[in-house]
Amino acid sequence: MLIPRPTAMYDTECYPNFWLLKLKPRGCPTHSYRLKAGESFSAAQIAEIAALFQRYTVVSFNGLGYDVPMITGSLSGFTPEQLKVINDRIIVEKLRPWQLGLREWRPDDHIDVMEVAPGAGSQKQYAGRIHCKKMQDLPYDPSHTLTEAEMLEVEQYCENDLAVLEELYVALRPQLQQRETLSKRYGIDLRSKSDAQVAEAVLKLRCGCRGKAEVDWDMQFTYRVPPYIGYQLPQLQAALGLVSNAVFRLGASGQVEMPQALEKLDIIIGQSVYKVGIGGLHSQEKCVSHVSDDQCGLQDWDVASYYPSLILNTGE
Repeated sequence: MLIPRPTAMYDTECYPNFWLLKLKPRGCPTHSYRLKAGESFSAAQIAEIAALFQRYTVVSFNGLGYDVPMITGSLSGFTPEQLKVINDRIIVEKLRPWQLGLREWRPDDHIDVMEVAPGAGSQKQYAGRIHCKKMQDLPYDPSHTLTEAEMLEVEQYCENDLAVLEELYVALRPQLQQRETLSKRYGIDLRSKSDAQVAEAVLKLRCGCRGKAEVDWDMQFTYRVPPYIGYQLPQLQAALGLVSNAVFRLGASGQVEMPQALEKLDIIIGQSVYKVGIGGLHSQEKCVSHVSDDQCGLQDWDVASYYPSLILNTGE
C-alpha cells in the first residue's frame, strides 16, 4: 500500500545543447535542473533528484513513455548530446522505453495522466478541452541549438506546461479517485491506466493470470446479453438477436474474429447506418458536418471512466 505523499508535477525539455527537468510541488516553488552542452549531473545533483522523486507523488503526461527514460539517462550521467539521441529514438524511431537499453528506474509513486484522460490527444489539446487560460507551443524546433536567452524562453514554456498539467490533474480527479479505489481493492496500481487497461488488469488478476497463458486455439464463446439491455426498434431487436447467437472464435493472430453473421450486418438508427466491429459500432459516413441553429443545438457526450464504473457498479 502506497503511503500518502504530497503531489508534484514534473516535465522535461530536450535540445541538442540543453536539457531541462522541472518538478513543481503543488503550492510550492519549482525545482529546476539544467544541463548545457557537454555537462552531466554531479553525484550530489543525482542524489538530490532521486530524493525528490521519492518524496512526492509525481504526476506527468506521457512520463512513462518519454520523461522517465530521459530522466533515467540524466541520472546515468548523460550529457544533453546523449540525451538528444535518446529523445530522437523515442520520438522519431518510436522506440519504447524497454528497447533503449537503459538501466531500470521508475519513480516510487507515479501517476501518468495521459492514459487516464478520456479520448486521445496531446497535452495541449487537453488544455483546450478544459479551457486553460494559456496554451503555448514549443518556442523552438527540437533540433535547434539554443542561445542563453532562448534557454530562458524554454524554461518559461516548461513552467506553463507544468501549470497546464496541474489543471489537467485537477480536472481528472474523479477518474483518478475511481482508480485509487480499485487499486486499494485489488492491490495493484491502476492510477496510470486507461479504462480498457484497468479492465484488462483486473480481469487478469481475477482470472489468476500472472503472465502470458497458452492460447486455446479451439476457444469459442457467445455474448451473454445482460438483463438490462433491450430495444424497442425492430431493427435493433433483430441485431441484438444476431449478436447474441453469433459464435466468436480466435483467428490466426490470436485475436477474436468477427463472426460471418455480423460482417454484413447494417444497423440503421435514424438517418445513420452503422457496422458492427469487435470494439463496438462504427458509423459509415465518409464525411459529415453538423451545424447548430436556432432550433437545434450540438452536444458532445462521453462516458466518464466507463470500464472502471462497470467494475465498481457490478461488484466484479
